[in-house]
Amino acid sequence: MAGRDETPFASGTLVVFGKIDRLSSGGTYGTSLDQKIAELRKFIARAFRTYIDTGRTFELDGKATTLHDPLFLRDNPRIISRYKPLDPRGELIEETDLKIDGHKVHVAVAIVPREFRPYSGAGGSTDHNGDDISAFQINEDNTAKISILRNGREIYYDIVPRLPRRRAQRQSSSLRRNRGELSQRSSTSTSRSATSSAGQSRVSKLRSELANG
Repeated sequence: MAGRDETPFASGTLVVFGKIDRLSSGGTYGTSLDQKIAELRKFIARAFRTYIDTGRTFELDGKATTLHDPLFLRDNPRIISRYKPLDPRGELIEETDLKIDGHKVHVAVAIVPREFRPYSGAGGSTDHNGDDISAFQINEDNTAKISILRNGREIYYDIVPRLPRRRAQRQSSSLRRNRGELSQRSSTSTSRSATSSAGQSRVSKLRSELANG
């Protein structure tokens, strides 16, 4: 394998998809090849954000994938190019460490960039200019989910344990504005990301549930 400049890679992984004859470009019932590629690109952008942020390149269908950080604290080329000279970033509102089963876990809670919550109830659909920001995944599909990373790679992405989805959906407006991340600082390098609805009080709730779970 070689890079775009024809320089051979010292190592790498080539993934080849086969037997996908049921997928066709332009489908309308969730089987469109273009739709599946778009969904896979979103997954790669989020699941491998740490690798991308440190210089690794992930190409899908001949196009490099840019990272998606649920906390909006890492450099996102799409956001930088779209909003420069502004620099929309998540607002870190709490950061601390706690012990779980003898491991140190780093907890951070951030609020979605101010530009993406121009008014109450905006819900992540438009930015301060009224432009669509659905590509940034601030929506109900990501409400109340937790992202667990091991060695920098996401291995789990689902709702927060013991946080009822119905209650989360009722509070979806604030849930989409606030994001939290729990990172285990040990040899396993596990991190966890979760949407939070009450900022600092949610951190305390997560800390208690994780410690007792």
